[in-house]
Amino acid sequence: MTRPPWSPTHRITVTFQTGTVQEWLVMMVLSTSGATEFWPAATEDEWRSRLTPKWACDFAGRWTWRGLTTPNGAPAAVTIASLVESGRIASSTQFIRMDVPHQES
Repeated sequence: MTRPPWSPTHRITVTFQTGTVQEWLVMMVLSTSGATEFWPAATEDEWRSRLTPKWACDFAGRWTWRGLTTPNGAPAAVTIASLVESGRIASSTQFIRMDVPHQES
């Protein structure tokens, strides 16, 4: 059985407290056997190499990186943006770790 081609569904942007910004394009993997509490979200490299995705979204729409709120648990602001109109899963969300100083706009 052939797997469907990788097609990104979400853009994850992480702005670390140091000012460094990282972005990931991921594809929600909805038909993963064994996923009972979350949907994995694979980067293109993870998808093509059949690696376990680092990002995931639970059924409540909370995103995690290897089970943490941010990569390696570092203080950061994370923004998730849907790239698909149907937006079946967590169409858009933003969360900020509490230990990151809040900046007024």
